[in-house]
Amino acid sequence: MEESKPVHPPVTIVDVAREAKVSAATVSNYLNGRSHKLSAATSTRIRAVIERLGYTPSLGAQRMSALGRSGSVGVLMRRSLAESFAEPFFAQVFGGIGRAFDASATRGLVMTRPATAEGASETAYLLSLSRGIVDGFLVFDIEAHDATLKLFAQRHVPFVAFGQLDDSIGPCIGTDHAAGVREATAWLIRQGHRRFAFAKGSSRLLLNQHRQRGMRQAQVAAGLAAEPTWIYDQAEHASPEAWLGALLGEEHGPTAFLIPPSWYAIWLNLVSKRPPTWPAVEPVLMDYLDQAPPNARMPARLEPPTAEIGRRGAEMLDDYIVSGDRPDSVLLPAKFIPPDRP
Repeated sequence: MEESKPVHPPVTIVDVAREAKVSAATVSNYLNGRSHKLSAATSTRIRAVIERLGYTPSLGAQRMSALGRSGSVGVLMRRSLAESFAEPFFAQVFGGIGRAFDASATRGLVMTRPATAEGASETAYLLSLSRGIVDGFLVFDIEAHDATLKLFAQRHVPFVAFGQLDDSIGPCIGTDHAAGVREATAWLIRQGHRRFAFAKGSSRLLLNQHRQRGMRQAQVAAGLAAEPTWIYDQAEHASPEAWLGALLGEEHGPTAFLIPPSWYAIWLNLVSKRPPTWPAVEPVLMDYLDQAPPNARMPARLEPPTAEIGRRGAEMLDDYIVSGDRPDSVLLPAKFIPPDRP
């Protein structure tokens, strides 16, 4: 009986990069015809490794080769451009994406999609764009059950999601929100706080679920599982100002507030109306804040590496498009910064 031969895993762009002693992005540049960015020696070395290892692009790369590259990438988000760029976080992320696009001569086409479950017509439209209009997608505001991303994966449409995504669906890059909020909550507990208010926002967005999980983990670790926690859900509450006003108007309400940066000015105004004899309250902003409002100090905050997230996400997608090899997901830590004390 003929002895069966061992089955070896297919060679990937990462294997080529390792053997050639360069980064995957450098191999991507070579495969994508951007040899002008490489020295002659580097190009020769990469070509020799590809030939020696027998590297061939995977199904995703073959698909893109057959269609031809458009040089454009779709950027999908669920909010308007005005809403997005009003937040410093998005300005920083898009700055990083822009620098990566400039380096690879890629065009970005920004598209918004409704904050509801995807319909068949929208999904069909996005799939049609992937047939020659765009080479792949960068996806923001991902939800727990995102049918579009699952269909992208089934149809071998390259994409990278910003945030935390189930690895079985596709690659993502983002901040480890659970770890960041867990650290912030632990700091608040060390300051003596026991009653928390948490601005969850939309329960559909995965990042908000991860943040709430991080807060809960810190509370449980400190033995505060039974303490009351006030949760803001935009589907249940009228407005952030009304919710904050009701909580800050109570003497024995929460004293620790985990809120987004866009709420900080509202929070300061409401706190100024509290009687000075009431318990002190403390906020932690769960995202990037470029500067405090006039005559206010910088509060405790979490600062994600926003520009790096944008740049690396765009580079991951570019490598995915060129090689067809799905990149590994990346979660970067947020930096916790204590408040500026007077």
